[in-house]
Amino acid sequence: MGVVAMDIWKLINHFSKNANWGDPNKMAGTLLLAMDAIREYCNMPIVINCGYATSGHVTHSYHYKGMACDWHFESSNPKLSVPEFLSTHVKIVVDALDDLQLDEFVGLGIYPYWHRPGFHLDVRGYRARWWRDGKGIYHPWSHLTELTHAILSQHSAQNTTT
Repeated sequence: MGVVAMDIWKLINHFSKNANWGDPNKMAGTLLLAMDAIREYCNMPIVINCGYATSGHVTHSYHYKGMACDWHFESSNPKLSVPEFLSTHVKIVVDALDDLQLDEFVGLGIYPYWHRPGFHLDVRGYRARWWRDGKGIYHPWSHLTELTHAILSQHSAQNTTT
């Protein structure tokens, strides 16, 4: 008699299959558990923008494997300034990944210029960090202070030229 795989969704407290996961049955359990832990740690409702997908992302995207999701905090709004996003939402996510001992095992993308500033999280098994600027250009980062300085410098330069 074979072993029946457990329905990982029974362990998830803060999300349902009805969120915008794409096909919720193709989502990696490790990602769902990580997102649930982040939601618990931050104590802020999270909106899933995209999970499993078959197109619309970069070649070899972790979305195509069900190992990634794009999301934002429910409290995030289009009027949230870039400095506010960095000092509140980004800081709490970076702290969560560190305290939950996920930091070295996930990819984290920061998207301060989305309609609702948000994040990409994937469970690639190693650390990767990037952010996308207002022109759609991707930039690497390794520490929050480096990220904050880079984004705020560019944000300030864009605001003085417009």
